[in-house]
Amino acid sequence: MQLIKWPWQIGVAIVIGVVTGFMGEDPGMVNERASLKPIVWALCGALLIQLINLAYTVYVVKFMKDLARIEKGLKQAENPYFRMIYYMVNGDLENAAREQEKVKGKQMQLTTKVQINLESRDIAEAENIVDQIRHPNSRPYFKALIAIYKKDWDDFEAQKVQLKQQVLVHALEAEAAFCKGELDQAEKHGDLAIEGADGLQRYILVKSRERQQNSPMRETYF
Repeated sequence: MQLIKWPWQIGVAIVIGVVTGFMGEDPGMVNERASLKPIVWALCGALLIQLINLAYTVYVVKFMKDLARIEKGLKQAENPYFRMIYYMVNGDLENAAREQEKVKGKQMQLTTKVQINLESRDIAEAENIVDQIRHPNSRPYFKALIAIYKKDWDDFEAQKVQLKQQVLVHALEAEAAFCKGELDQAEKHGDLAIEGADGLQRYILVKSRERQQNSPMRETYF
């Protein structure tokens, strides 16, 4: 999910270094001494491009509302986490699992593994590893989902109250209501979850609901 891919970054950085580094140089002196200016400017150019790409990624993940652009970014992303999300919300669990194995970092590995487990309804495996997740929102959210699938409503309430993001609370309420057959409440909380979400979170909720609505064997709200 980048504005400029890394081969282009190198090319752009070199051009910036050459053009900017030799600006103001006496043409007669350029061949007589090795100037560090082009190298310095090339490195600065590469750093600037990286910062722009990082800022763009944060914007897409946190704030963007254009779901088509988000999906395009996920499909073209070099980061396996983003590719995993794309495959997962579109129901391709085989490719999602393949990308999940490439995700780096122990906590990200655990979090994404639980996501895949829950999506494939491997509840027992999700339970085995969910307590290893340290993120203050992810762990109770996943544990609340597990409680819904097990119809353990006391545990569901205990996990839900730990969440600090209202979007996640509404998403869970939608799932719980759907599980209980309370479809009006499920739609109410599902709409509230989507209305309160932006960026990647909104994309996941919208796409997941659309996929479930189109499924003849629908098991969940999202």
